Amino acid sequence: MLLARRLKELRSEKMMSQEELADKSEITLSQIARIETAIINPTVSTIFKIARGLDVSPKELFDFELTKTSK
Repeated sequence: MLLARRLKELRSEKMMSQEELADKSEITLSQIARIETAIINPTVSTIFKIARGLDVSPKELFDFELTKTSK
């Protein structure tokens, strides 16, 4: 779920639609949508394609803040 949220966040920051990202990443629009909704987990090669489409390093897709929850 964190990757899905981070992908959507980065895409929004770049002001890109899912379709634009799919074109730049050379993957299908449905793949982008399913990754962003956490229906599927992308393969390593897909992560590299998405990173290239966003013009970020693959590491940035995993650069999310983990929040601690106290009980």
